[in-house]
Amino acid sequence: MKINDAGGTGAPNGPGEALGVRRDAYREKQSQQGAGPGGDKITVSEEARTLSRLRKEIGGVDEVRTEKVEALRDKIESGQYEVDLKAVARKFLESLTGERSG
Repeated sequence: MKINDAGGTGAPNGPGEALGVRRDAYREKQSQQGAGPGGDKITVSEEARTLSRLRKEIGGVDEVRTEKVEALRDKIESGQYEVDLKAVARKFLESLTGERSG
């Protein structure tokens, strides 16, 4: 027994036709969403854009101020470096609460 689409039901004539229709619908959807010719699409979050902008504004944050590092190293080695415990505690609390104390 042979089944075909002679009755005009609009059913695909085989699996290749069904897949072709799906593929065309997928391409159309990707095109509407702004995807590139290969169907790939890149989305950058607002947070990533903000981070990138801030990095450009800040510039060389990673630069080491060698003169300060050397001065601190000398104080530590000579035993002259003293920690201001109140200042450390104040900064610690500020970082926890997000508030700046006077």
